[in-house]
Amino acid sequence: MGIRIRKGTPGSRVSPSRLAVVRLGAAGLATAALAAAYTATAGLANETADAPTLGGSSPPAEAIEHYSDGLRALEAQDFRSAAFEFEAATATDSTYGDAFYALGKTYKTLGQFDRAIGALLHAQRLGVSLERAMNAIPSQLAAAYSKSGLEAYQKHKYREAIGTFEKALELKPGDARIHYTVGLSHLRLRDEDAAKTAFQQA
Repeated sequence: MGIRIRKGTPGSRVSPSRLAVVRLGAAGLATAALAAAYTATAGLANETADAPTLGGSSPPAEAIEHYSDGLRALEAQDFRSAAFEFEAATATDSTYGDAFYALGKTYKTLGQFDRAIGALLHAQRLGVSLERAMNAIPSQLAAAYSKSGLEAYQKHKYREAIGTFEKALELKPGDARIHYTVGLSHLRLRDEDAAKTAFQQA
């Protein structure tokens, strides 16, 4: 006669959903500390939301776990691993605005400005938990566009640089440095009139 294992006894299997809840509960204990570490390492003071708990319209447990692991990686200043975890979080839940925001900031830290722009645009479209972070997205995007434009300029891709700088200026029209670099780009293209206009705005 075979041995029957009753539910709840040692040796019985735990359902994947229940296991996810247990793991999430353990990870959630350190969430506040991890978020604080994120602000310290990535310059996001008061901008990063704690990993949400299960319930309502919250992200699934797997996405939250990846998000929390990303915060742990940031605490260790392991930005590549952090990006990997935030990528996994957004792949698991394509509506996870906080994870896209964290991913965009991490990409910026890694100097991957085009990827940062994409992630931050997703975060802006989806919305993030903290109003301060949401309000910071335009300036973060402007900085990323500016850095991306500078990379294009350094690679002698002057038309591409101008187009990217113009996107930065839509968000930050009074930035003299961007206007000046636009002027330099026009000079490289031998467009002296456009260069003069840009320099006058710098």
